[in-house]
Amino acid sequence: MELKQSNVRLDRDTHRYYLGTKELSGITRRIGDRLGFAPSQFSDPTLGIEVHEEIELMSFGIPPKTEHGKRFAEWVDGNGIHIIANEYIVTDGERYASPIDFITEEDTDVVDFWDTKTFRKFTRDSYVRAVYQMNIYAYLFKLMNGFRPRRLMILQVSEEACKEIQLPFISEEEVKDLLYSEGEFKSSLIKTNCEKPELSQLYDLQTAINELEARKKYLEGVRDRIKTELAKEMAKEGTMSMETERIRVTYKDGYERRSVDVDSLKAYNVKLYDELCKKSNVPASVTITLK
Repeated sequence: MELKQSNVRLDRDTHRYYLGTKELSGITRRIGDRLGFAPSQFSDPTLGIEVHEEIELMSFGIPPKTEHGKRFAEWVDGNGIHIIANEYIVTDGERYASPIDFITEEDTDVVDFWDTKTFRKFTRDSYVRAVYQMNIYAYLFKLMNGFRPRRLMILQVSEEACKEIQLPFISEEEVKDLLYSEGEFKSSLIKTNCEKPELSQLYDLQTAINELEARKKYLEGVRDRIKTELAKEMAKEGTMSMETERIRVTYKDGYERRSVDVDSLKAYNVKLYDELCKKSNVPASVTITLK
């Protein structure tokens, strides 16, 4: 399948779009402005940018280096994915332009749109953003090519695996209202509720924290496996330290660590336990549980 190409030029340094000398707007800010969403305060775009670049380079035969990129490559190979375009720019030729991460072909005039995400769980805002983003892509793509995609897909890429999430289609009328109208926008995706703003912020904060903790746990596991292998190698060779311009690794012999079995001590002598027990006041608190 041959997709129609726009004449839009992307300035990669400034991430701005131009049609001739006219600058076009991206859709991300428009979505945020129309929905009243503030830019995310909690996500670090560095990893996402790196993974996107690796996916694009794979189309030129350059293998990925990150674990995320390797999982993506395994997902492509393992599922027989046929990618026909990376960073395909869609536009209305007047006001907006934006790139689709990648497009896969299933049959003649049957394509799926994919957006890659490196976070593990959607917040309400990020889910709604994604639905509108992909539906805008579908609308602009149809203007250019005359048909819309079969599916709108999110590919959540982590160090361990790739997860597919299908997003719903919304009406073209709602998409055009979001893009071109200036009056009050009524979203079909956001239901009015009485949720306190503090609870919404707590949800977003806790989701971001959980993402970081999961990534920290994974990276610590990789680090510890490397440290274990290094320790074996250094012990075998009698090497006490290794050093480069950026890092120093020092070998330490194993030793016996001792600690007090609190439950056994309490069962053996409650009075002694009470005498040795250090007490402190714990203030009242709340527990956060994500549903």
